[in-house]
Amino acid sequence: MCMSEKRFLGVFGAIAPLNHYGELTVNGEETGLSLIGDDLSEISTEEIIYGQTTRGSVSCIHCISSSAQWTFDGMSRPEQLKIFPHYVIYGARFFDPKADTITRMTFRFTDIDVLFGDSGHVGSFMASQDLMKSILLEARKDSEEILGDTPVVSYFNGQVEFWGLQTAIGRISVRNVVELETLRPFTHHLEMSITFATPLDFNKSIQRINQIRQCMTVMAGRAQRLEAIKLVMHVADSPAPSRLPRLNLEWCLSPKGPSESDFAPRSFALPLDPLRRSEEFSSVITGWFDRDEAW
Repeated sequence: MCMSEKRFLGVFGAIAPLNHYGELTVNGEETGLSLIGDDLSEISTEEIIYGQTTRGSVSCIHCISSSAQWTFDGMSRPEQLKIFPHYVIYGARFFDPKADTITRMTFRFTDIDVLFGDSGHVGSFMASQDLMKSILLEARKDSEEILGDTPVVSYFNGQVEFWGLQTAIGRISVRNVVELETLRPFTHHLEMSITFATPLDFNKSIQRINQIRQCMTVMAGRAQRLEAIKLVMHVADSPAPSRLPRLNLEWCLSPKGPSESDFAPRSFALPLDPLRRSEEFSSVITGWFDRDEAW
């Protein structure tokens, strides 16, 4: 799993109004926010910086900065400020780590497909022409299709969550995420989530998913990296819990994943199997988090 570079152009600042123009580049350890303008010293010591960009609202958390004043032929140029955030959260709204809390987080880790991928919920097979005709007739009703000699069917059996467990740090589960496209077959990936018993602040939430990362590192036999992290904010008295704000989180200085010399594990070689020996796997995971704080 590799991180793709994301760029955010807009206005940034510590408090409203946001009046400093700049560009945020999110790319792992190379993540940085570049600002140019006057009076940037007012935000150079801020740990939280917000931005309204062309890609939505951005919150930069745990920031450090370095600035420089340039002169040329005795004339002062605009001040430049480079900011390095530890976390970047973006989406439909801002996130204030001092006030907002989190109810749920979803993510992927390096070998999630090795541990949980052979569930049989998603697959493809070569079908007979009669079977393909019946499928197309059911799906399109009035469509007359010309079939070739080797039709192929891709399927998802409809089971979204297929493994879940209540632990000392929250309810951990794994689910299928399927996205339907108009002209091409659906896309599919696996996603792990943790739902907290009570809403947690930002730092504690990060600690919880890092505890899971450490556990999965032992389960898979090599270092795991967390990616595609999303958080669900707590909104008091929300009438629709399923529509709570869901924001994207980039952990810029996250714990490293496996090195290039680490061979990817094979599912048949792992000591624990969450799909075929689910009770044994769940028992180990429960015991792990029961003792994790003491360790």
